[in-house]
Amino acid sequence: MNPRRVHKLMLDHFVEPPLTLDWAIVADGQGLRGSRLADDLRRHFGQDLLVIEVSRKEGAMLPTEDAMAYIEKHVLRGSIKIANRAFTAFYMVASNGVAGGWTMPENHAATSPADGTAQGMHGSD
Repeated sequence: MNPRRVHKLMLDHFVEPPLTLDWAIVADGQGLRGSRLADDLRRHFGQDLLVIEVSRKEGAMLPTEDAMAYIEKHVLRGSIKIANRAFTAFYMVASNGVAGGWTMPENHAATSPADGTAQGMHGSD
């Protein structure tokens, strides 16, 4: 999936974090701190494909196990937005090294009832 497509999907479907989100420090001036981020991503997303946006011109869709190397390359350069393919689970690594995850609010409908994926999101993207 090209970065332009990732950016469009994030604009259309990414839900901003709730005000009550518990943020944790996952990176500092030297980069990622231990395995906290990897553990959080596995716990939050399982083995799902992740849509990752680093910037308008940098993004990808990767399996959870490949996402860590991609995120590590870009951590602390800006806020990294991460979502599952259905846009029902979200995670953000902020530019200051804090991160947190959340799920789709009950009253927010970003999925298509036909296939459970975000509207406009197809396997061939």
